[in-house]
Amino acid sequence: MDTDYEDEYNRLQDMFPNAQFSICIDLEYMDELLTDKKFIIVKQPYTCYCYDNCAKNTDYFYIKGHMTYRHIIEQLIEQGLSLNCNHHFLEGFCTTNVSDCQYEMVLGS
Repeated sequence: MDTDYEDEYNRLQDMFPNAQFSICIDLEYMDELLTDKKFIIVKQPYTCYCYDNCAKNTDYFYIKGHMTYRHIIEQLIEQGLSLNCNHHFLEGFCTTNVSDCQYEMVLGS
């Protein structure tokens, strides 16, 4: 494992010890704002092939506050986000076409 990558991975583990998913967002972005809104909804749609044989309803996480990546991740952990499929790497967030305050997680495997 590359030592820079390993160091960043370990720092993210220390920063978010209770995460039930892997965080693949660079440390340099943790204190950057995702949005200047004070309230957002993060959507977990369960649309990947991992759920083909056991359909799940969409989950929504309601987040208030100063919307840095760090704060959003902390709130997702506090609200019990668990990524129990092949796509357990949180890589970021993207807006949905439903609302400018709704975001969907970008997940990878």
